[in-house]
Amino acid sequence: MAVFGIVRGAVEGIVSSSERREVFSRGSGTILLVQDKRPEVSQPLWKLPGGRTEPGESWDVTLVREISEEVKITIHRPEQSDRVLRVQLPDHVFLVYCAQYYTGMVEKGDEILRVAVFSHDEVRAMLQWGIILPKYAKALYTYLTLGLSHRERAYTEKEMR
Repeated sequence: MAVFGIVRGAVEGIVSSSERREVFSRGSGTILLVQDKRPEVSQPLWKLPGGRTEPGESWDVTLVREISEEVKITIHRPEQSDRVLRVQLPDHVFLVYCAQYYTGMVEKGDEILRVAVFSHDEVRAMLQWGIILPKYAKALYTYLTLGLSHRERAYTEKEMR
């Protein structure tokens, strides 16, 4: 199983980009994306932070751990109803959840080439340009189109009745 997060919330931090350090502070209308270090790829595509579960590890613990390892922040532990996408692939299940920023300064982890926070409009443009890996693009498109996690949609539907 592989679990990834659409990190939302007031993410603040310092991102290292080459020798330059860029300070940013953005609000809840943002999404954090990363590029993996892949020497065989000259121009890596963007993706959501996350990764595969370790033996005996639950999906929510995996997501908290992977985001901490990749971008050095802590998120609120997501719930099952925060799921945005579930895809059965030949060798594993690919899951994407909404993840709410909790605390920490954003910095790239050892496996990450770049980390950045983008507005929803910037992510929409990136989807059109094809610079987000396809699996992640599907999840981001679903999230941006619906604008809500499963829990938020269920609550909204209940409220509308």
